Amino acid sequence: MAVGAGFALIVGVLTAGSVMATSAGAVSVVYVSPSGSGSGSCSTPNFNTISAAVAAASGGETINVCAGTYNEMVTVSAVPVTLNAVTAPVIVNATGQPEGIVIKGATSAGTVVDGITINNAQAEGILVEGTSNVTIQNNIVTGNDVACVPQTGPNDCGEGIHLEAVANSTVSHNTSESNSGGILLDDGVPPNTIGVGAFGGATAYYGPTSGNMVLDNMVVNNIWDCGITLPSHNSLAAPGGHPNPTAGGVFDNTISGNVAQNNGTAGGGGSGILIAAPFPGAAAYDNTITGNTVTGNGQAGITVHSHAPAQDVNGNVITNNTVGQNAVGESQPGAGVFTTGSISAGDVDAGDPATTGIVVFSAAGHITGTVLTGNSISSNYYGIWTANTDTSGIGNNTFVKVTVPVYAVPPMGSGYLMAGGDGGAFNFGQLGFWGSAAGSSVTAGTRVVGMAATPDSGGYWMATAAGGIAAFGDAANVGSMANTKLNAPIVGIAATADGHGYWLVASDGGIFSFGDATFMGSMGGKPLNKPIVGIAATPDGGGYWLVASDGGIFSFGDATFYGSAGSLHLNKPVMGMAAAPDGGGYWLVASDGGVFSYGDASFKGSAGSLTLNKPVIGMTATPDGDGYWLVASDGGVFSYGDASFKGSLGNVHLAAPIVATTN
Repeated sequence: MAVGAGFALIVGVLTAGSVMATSAGAVSVVYVSPSGSGSGSCSTPNFNTISAAVAAASGGETINVCAGTYNEMVTVSAVPVTLNAVTAPVIVNATGQPEGIVIKGATSAGTVVDGITINNAQAEGILVEGTSNVTIQNNIVTGNDVACVPQTGPNDCGEGIHLEAVANSTVSHNTSESNSGGILLDDGVPPNTIGVGAFGGATAYYGPTSGNMVLDNMVVNNIWDCGITLPSHNSLAAPGGHPNPTAGGVFDNTISGNVAQNNGTAGGGGSGILIAAPFPGAAAYDNTITGNTVTGNGQAGITVHSHAPAQDVNGNVITNNTVGQNAVGESQPGAGVFTTGSISAGDVDAGDPATTGIVVFSAAGHITGTVLTGNSISSNYYGIWTANTDTSGIGNNTFVKVTVPVYAVPPMGSGYLMAGGDGGAFNFGQLGFWGSAAGSSVTAGTRVVGMAATPDSGGYWMATAAGGIAAFGDAANVGSMANTKLNAPIVGIAATADGHGYWLVASDGGIFSFGDATFMGSMGGKPLNKPIVGIAATPDGGGYWLVASDGGIFSFGDATFYGSAGSLHLNKPVMGMAAAPDGGGYWLVASDGGVFSYGDASFKGSAGSLTLNKPVIGMTATPDGDGYWLVASDGGVFSYGDASFKGSLGNVHLAAPIVATTN
């Protein structure tokens, strides 16, 4: 159930018409039917409610449930039983109840639930917690999680079927449909741990969830969350990143033969199958995802997420799955309506901006031991997208209609890009080449003036003086000023933090915003001492700075003014600027290589005293802000601080001068 929800558990009672099958000794088989009474059949049932039969059980009984609707919540805790639907349909209508069927505690180990339809529960249809060797098979779990649909808060709704601190159990041949999410396996939240604050309270049961089999289920149309989810919520599972399997963790589980389709397509979105660890000490490792069919989900088809240091999400095996188009996006950001090919496709947490088959992402530590083999992936921009992941276990996958089969996010500070005035693109270090605008219709009759990269370094945009946009890799063209009469030429471009939009700036200070880039003001129509030459966005995309050739700075939105060179006598004009990664400062660079630093942007050196072959045209900073590169119009590169020299074009004959740089 939803963590911290505080639902009371209500056990069904023997109805007035209920009778025991015999007055002496345990009974191995009893019958339940909504009407009638007798000695043991669907026409002469022993009990009129499932709860009454469970309460009377001494252990090991098969409770044959006859066709009908049972308006109750069923709790199995004292002894194991088999709940078997002998005639269809058997419906547990849990309207107004916390759950539909609850199996809890070690004394319930060995319980079986077979062939029952469960609907309308406030939280889970079926909740299994703190037990083992349970079998959940052939059930239809639909229309549950009523209390948290639409799912807008951070708490876990529990999904249709939920195993928490459960071992060696099987969930097979069920249909989990139209709940908040499909099937959830987690290790609970111990008291006084990180998860208490994250999920609104501790859980009654916590400990390892391992050795479980999730087989051949239909998990579809659970639009508010993931299809099948294996998250660790227990910070005692891997203290310091070292597994402690007796305390917790989600490990050694097998997810096989399932169909996970059209899940997570509303709200925050969800994957088809997800393995995740949200905070330090959590552990979801050594699980096997094999032979599943996954398509049409709001985030990547199969996703591994590590969100913090000191976790263990290593050793997961993802093999022989059929993965269609996933990580479909909202028709408009925030609309809650997801469509393929939209500008908000991808995985926001991982920085993946496009439709993707499989994602393996870590925000902090390095993921090791992941195996990705034998998967068939189709109709995505990215087949496999990784970040902070050992990729040695990736191979022998099949890709059909996939633009980038395997993409690994380059390590931070691993390179830089340049653009020529003719639209030529040049990549250095580990950054990829995604295409060139040279000779294209975008650059016909105009020239490139600016360049910006997507957050994952998987693409870039070029902007022309006429306002045209050329987009490459995972950079989406979401609008331009091409074919529009401009008062002044475009001189620069800056991208939003999520890569789903950008701003263009003209030399008169006019601002043009596209995608999710918000207009926050401009200098258009206002008197300027000198023309604008560049733009830089704040890290959160909530503002931007404009810089003029005299070093004047104009700030908008949440961009703070830290000073300018507007009152200084400059040897040469300012050509561009770069923002500090924390938004607390910026650098300006002049054509002679002089560098001016403001706020917390630290001065690391300049080329102001050097004799240059060609003027400097711009600069770009390292991701940690402890260095920067200056780039000249001949492609020469000057590195300062922790900016490592990756190469240059200084000795190359160029068709057109370099006009922009980014990383």
